[in-house]
Amino acid sequence: MARHPLIRNRTLRGVTAVTAALAVGLPLLSVTGAATANGAAADQPVAADETVVDASARFRPRTVNPLIAGRTGYLHLTEEVDRQQWTDYATGRTRFPARGLSTAHPVHPGLSHRVDKGAEDEPDTVVITDVDTGQETAVPVPEGQHFLGAVVADGVLTAERAEDGSVTALNLVRLVDGETVTRPLTGLPAGWRLMRAAAQDAKGAVVRFRPAVDSATDAYFHLDYGTGEVQRLFPELGGTLPSNVVLSAGHIVGYSPQWENAVLVPRTAPGTAVRLVPLPAPVDGTDRRSAQAAPVGNWLLVVHNEQYPDKALGQPLWAVPLDGGTPRRLLTHAARRLAQAPDGSVVAIGGTRADNWAVRRVSAGADAPGLRTIHGVEPVRGPVDGLALAAGRLTVATFKPGTGGRALYDYNLAPDGRPVSGPVPSWPLRFDYNACQSGEACVELHAMGNGRTAFTSGSAVRVPSAPDTHADIRAGGGQQRLVDTAGRYTLANGTDPARQYVGDVEQPGDSHVVHTRSVTAGALWGNKLWKPVSGAGNVNSYDLKTKKTSATINVGSGCTPRELQAVGRWLYWNCGPTGKAGVWDRKAGRGISVPSGEALLGDGFLVRHDRTAGKLLLTDFHKGAGSAARTTQIADLPANRLKSQRRVGWTVDRFGGNVAYVDTAQRVRIKQVTVPRSPVTVLESRTPGKNLQYGAKRRWESTLQLSRPATAWRLTLRDGFGRTVRTVNGSKSQGASITPTWDGRDANGKPAVSGPHNWTISVRGAGDTTYRDVKKGSLWLTGGTGAHRDTNRDGTGELYTINKAGTLTAHAFRGGVHLKTYAKGWHTGYTYVPFGDLTGNGCNDLLVRNTKGTLYRYNGPCNGVPKPTASRVSLGTGWNAYDMLTYPGDLTGDGRPDLIARKKSTGDVYRFNGTSTGKLATGVKIASNWKYAQIIGAGDLNGDGHGDLLARTKGGTLYRYDGLGNGKLKSRATVFTNWGGSYNTIVVAGDMSGDGIPDLVARDTKGRVFLNRGKPNGSFTGRTQVADGFGGYVSLA
Repeated sequence: MARHPLIRNRTLRGVTAVTAALAVGLPLLSVTGAATANGAAADQPVAADETVVDASARFRPRTVNPLIAGRTGYLHLTEEVDRQQWTDYATGRTRFPARGLSTAHPVHPGLSHRVDKGAEDEPDTVVITDVDTGQETAVPVPEGQHFLGAVVADGVLTAERAEDGSVTALNLVRLVDGETVTRPLTGLPAGWRLMRAAAQDAKGAVVRFRPAVDSATDAYFHLDYGTGEVQRLFPELGGTLPSNVVLSAGHIVGYSPQWENAVLVPRTAPGTAVRLVPLPAPVDGTDRRSAQAAPVGNWLLVVHNEQYPDKALGQPLWAVPLDGGTPRRLLTHAARRLAQAPDGSVVAIGGTRADNWAVRRVSAGADAPGLRTIHGVEPVRGPVDGLALAAGRLTVATFKPGTGGRALYDYNLAPDGRPVSGPVPSWPLRFDYNACQSGEACVELHAMGNGRTAFTSGSAVRVPSAPDTHADIRAGGGQQRLVDTAGRYTLANGTDPARQYVGDVEQPGDSHVVHTRSVTAGALWGNKLWKPVSGAGNVNSYDLKTKKTSATINVGSGCTPRELQAVGRWLYWNCGPTGKAGVWDRKAGRGISVPSGEALLGDGFLVRHDRTAGKLLLTDFHKGAGSAARTTQIADLPANRLKSQRRVGWTVDRFGGNVAYVDTAQRVRIKQVTVPRSPVTVLESRTPGKNLQYGAKRRWESTLQLSRPATAWRLTLRDGFGRTVRTVNGSKSQGASITPTWDGRDANGKPAVSGPHNWTISVRGAGDTTYRDVKKGSLWLTGGTGAHRDTNRDGTGELYTINKAGTLTAHAFRGGVHLKTYAKGWHTGYTYVPFGDLTGNGCNDLLVRNTKGTLYRYNGPCNGVPKPTASRVSLGTGWNAYDMLTYPGDLTGDGRPDLIARKKSTGDVYRFNGTSTGKLATGVKIASNWKYAQIIGAGDLNGDGHGDLLARTKGGTLYRYDGLGNGKLKSRATVFTNWGGSYNTIVVAGDMSGDGIPDLVARDTKGRVFLNRGKPNGSFTGRTQVADGFGGYVSLA
């Protein structure tokens, strides 16, 4: 057997204050396939290349009306099913009765009946059906008797009447061994005319009679089949009779829907005085009493009709004790229809919300009614009132579960259209949207490709960014019509005044409008606005960032285009809804003819809705102009009452490439499009800053709007030598927008070296197997690990000077600016060696040798030159034996700075390794008899990660000794010859030019300072003067 339409096998929680923990695994409720004929929309087959996404549940639960409750199941009608169904209590299995069963009032628990009219001289026959077994019993109505509408399993209630219509006899006619046996029911006073049966069960019936005298009032009489007695009910009520009477094994209860109290008499003594039973009032804004009641043992079930069914699920189901006491709430919300079974139990329907709705069975219990779930009721799919799809982000406008309003819901899709997350509410629509068509509850949605969706709201284009945050692009006073969106930009036509507006959601301010022009056709792609210009078929683009206009092209339309759409190299145009249409291939510079009609452009294809045929058609032209375009059908989509279903009932992902449409069951189908995609590119980008302060709250970031979604991205940071500092891998995106970030750390998680870094962003597009570089740039890190001779961690090396007044100054030359930091009070006869970070705090230290030959370490303050009063640590005595002290960087490869010293007496060169304690190890001789005029520690000159040395001969030859990383040096390489004869000081002061490579600085005898920029291969460029007047300094370091 097939599934019950829209009722799933799932677990529901019944809500009741009486029973605990009603959560149960529900059985599968099934029907035959015919159940959906002309009722619930039959599900269309799902093709192999499409994925189905169910819409949200409608606020109001699916209507299930219990008609007759039997011993083993119940007969009911279900919304979207056009026939009666029978569902078994135990299994939840559903079937159709062989024929429709009568449910005329009053319903007998477990029984149905119909009247087959006899021929002219034949009596009528009442056919009684046992709803559990389907067994039929035909009871002929004796001649001269009239059927009263009440039955038992094998008999009928009849009356005999006088000529004036008054009842002269009441009979219970039963079928015994194929013969009718009549039993009189006595006690009805004379003068009563038959009106109708009001209630019935196997023990008896309640019939309402009308007096023969018109001025008198009606009366109810109880007919007891067991005793044969007829007794009047509720005589003390006079003419104020209840409109409804219900029966239980021990009670007769009368009530009217609007009454505050029900009336109760015992069934064994129906003629006694009534007792009042207070009925609970409606709640939650419903102030109109409209009760339905059914007895269960010594309890009366009561539920009111909901006054506002579009705003509330239903009134509570109450259990009222007939012996007095406080009512119990069995269900938070319930449907108004109740059906009593032969055993005295009652079928009720309710829950807490539409997706928790279930059919329940209420039975008498020792202390309170028991509640058992029979099966769940699947909610009705809410209508899809708007549809957007871009870069794998599906947005649906539909009902918000648990409320009567609408909302936007987002799903993230895999490249093949499968939902990987969602639905996530992105905006509560309420009524703040402009309908796509007058009188309709539809909203035209535009996907922007960056995870956002735009729609019009009054005089604004609204772009939600979170469920409680949005940007409104306002222009003019009249309603706007949204034309197009792309990334951060929106294009809309205003009505008061009639102008076309481009909005930028990233633009500060209230209106966000960045461009205004006359109303024409228009299309956005990246930061380009495509538009018609003077002359038939002429179009050009306007760059919203550079404010420049492109050259004009003629698309061959022969008209001024009425509509434009742009995707990558493709530009779609048409001359009106039924006019000529085409696609301009900007790469080939030629046009492609396509069919006219309501269409949306994708990357290399066009989707068109043929409303007459009810089809979605795809035209593939990805091979470009000159190759034949091919049109195929991709889906059935019947036209509906809307003039246009575009972006409401179907749409195209122009970033990701798939197609979405809404089928007749209000399910969204994602259709894969296999047309090859263009390579992923950057449409628009923004990098808020080129500087990053290490440790700051805000990281460096760059946001790229891509032409296609990326399944993964990679940010690679490199230093001036091209060495990789850090690779940041990620996959997080917003649609086709990615925002790689960097916190300033290197691959080991430590602060990267301050200074310039070149970055490259690479992406792996959806469906691709390799990464593609899409954006490059540079940034400057400050506050990281100090670069070579960088005392304040700003990434720029410094030249130290000491003047005659004892002021020690660090000079930086970058970008034509001379920057200085200094500290006063230093000794002019000391030797100063700008050094690396010996203490491991990320800041470079300063070594100072005093006149007595003691070498001290002054901890770098991280923000300039240390003061002479700062804390210091002795690194030993006897250092006057060395005539040259210089800092080459790390020679040993241990990550610590090393010191090079030349012994004055021998010319031997020693290496003193930095240690983990912040001191220097014992010297190790690495060269002998160096007679160079000057030895210069240079840092890493060639990008191999090891410190290097420069040495200049008295004859003017400059050599470079590359460090090997093991404490030793390579053989020397000539850098310059006949060089530096006028220089009295040569220093490699770190990177002073801003390219991340150490530079050579020299002072000549005239006090001029020259800079030779370092090259990645270890050599230097020609010199450039950067300063003058340095001749007065005592020394430079």
